[in-house]
Amino acid sequence: MADASGHMDRPGAGPSSVNLVDPVTRMLANMYYHPNPLTGKHEIVKSNPPNVPDEVLVEFDTYDEAKEWFLDHCRRTRDEQP
Repeated sequence: MADASGHMDRPGAGPSSVNLVDPVTRMLANMYYHPNPLTGKHEIVKSNPPNVPDEVLVEFDTYDEAKEWFLDHCRRTRDEQP
């Protein structure tokens, strides 16, 4: 279940998990990066409201792959806006 704030409730989430910010708009992306210590994977996780479990969107073997996916996601999202 989500924590009281509704953010970063993945098992093991803590100081190593980071809220993600679009590098161009500087807006929070409603997701965070989570290096999962249980699986060794690098996850991009969607933040959900309190009492709704956060959702893993994608997971990668390396930090660089996760970072590239997020940057591409930001580009696509900006391109889709009117």
